[in-house]
Formats: sequence, structure tokens, C-alpha cells
Amino acid sequence: MIWLSGTSGEAHSLQEEMRALDASVIAESELHRDVLSARAGMLHNYDPLVREDRDLRAARWYAPLMVVGYGFSLGTLAWVGIPATVQFWTIVVHRLDGSQPSWL
Repeated sequence: MIWLSGTSGEAHSLQEEMRALDASVIAESELHRDVLSARAGMLHNYDPLVREDRDLRAARWYAPLMVVGYGFSLGTLAWVGIPATVQFWTIVVHRLDGSQPSWL
């Protein structure tokens, strides 16, 4: 653990090194778990590239749905939110100056 030692001003760097060490230990334990699961026949897609390919295909399928969802949200804002905001502020202004809006 000589590489972990440093001067007193390198506390932040030491924390980063400890996080990197923790991450490598976690990755190694996950690898051992996957190897044991593959040997037991419980892990069918052991290759991480297969997993990434599956995730990429799912992302390609969901991407258009996200665009539709954002479009729906913006359309709802334009259709309901903007007129409601205009009406609210019109009522506020008319109440502050003591007059009545024409539609009330």
C-alpha cells in the first residue's frame, strides 16, 4: 500500500484512490459471482457484450417513445398550461387595480 501514502495535502487524492480501489474490489467480486453463476448454469448470457447489445436494442426501441412523450408534454403545456397562466395573471392584475375582467 505504498502508493496510497502521500503528503498531508493530498487528502482529496487519497479519497479518490480509495474509491477507485473500492470500485475494483466490487468489480472483481461481481466477476467472481458471474463466473460461479455461469458454472452453476444460472447465468445464460455471460458475455457482457451480449448484455450491452441487448441494452442498446432496448434503448433504440424506447428512444422514439421518449420523443413522443416529450412532444405530448410540450403540447399539453401549450394547450392547457399557457392559457391557464394567462388567465391567472389577468385575474391577479385586475384584482390589484380594482377592475373586473370582461369575462367575469
